[in-house]
Amino acid sequence: MLSLGERLRAWRKANRLTAEQVAALLGVSRVTIWHWERTERKANKPYREHIETLIARPFGMDQALDAQAEERDQVNSLRLHQEIRVSKERIAFLAGVNPADVEINISY
Repeated sequence: MLSLGERLRAWRKANRLTAEQVAALLGVSRVTIWHWERTERKANKPYREHIETLIARPFGMDQALDAQAEERDQVNSLRLHQEIRVSKERIAFLAGVNPADVEINISY
């Protein structure tokens, strides 16, 4: 059975997409795609789920590019939540408190 990275590469090739284009769809770097496809690194759970969803639906280049903004927003949301969690842990460590007691408010 092919690994997720190998299936991602096969899907990318079948849809004639570059690693850069797939990276943009997933909100990661081209190098990250390269590592995943060669199974040198495994994607973390949110990205694995995102990749599974992406490769489950065959579509052509035009559809991939149209979906790019929506896909990137979803991944950026995941990144933001991860970044907030890590920041809370760092702040809690430095302040000597429990991470659950740290609140981060973002206004824009």
